[in-house]
Amino acid sequence: MANVQIGYDTTTGFFRIPDKTTVQGRAGSAQAITFTQAPGSTGWSLSSINFGNSQFSQTSNNGNVITIRDAFTDTTKTDHKFTVTIMLDTTPPSTVTSPDPEIVNDPITEPSPKPQGPPPEAPKPPPNK
Repeated sequence: MANVQIGYDTTTGFFRIPDKTTVQGRAGSAQAITFTQAPGSTGWSLSSINFGNSQFSQTSNNGNVITIRDAFTDTTKTDHKFTVTIMLDTTPPSTVTSPDPEIVNDPITEPSPKPQGPPPEAPKPPPNK
């Protein structure tokens, strides 16, 4: 499971999100990605994580943590851009959307089996006497 910490400075309007987060898994084996509000980052709550790809779906959101299901359909290393939308603790409430960092799906590949030589020869029957 990958964990992405998100920070936002309400004074400067600056997001702190890793540019790229790598998720490893086997193609076709769903992975969970957890997005958490960074400690000490206050004055806002997580609203949504938005991917432009249907292999990602939001499964839970409590305002401080959002969990995304990544269907991990990639068979090669693939970058997926996303945005984070937060809700500011202002009156009236307003939202801010981040630039687009990336989740990088990096499939684990099984080593190819070593080619086997020809089968061993069957034992020869003993000579007739």
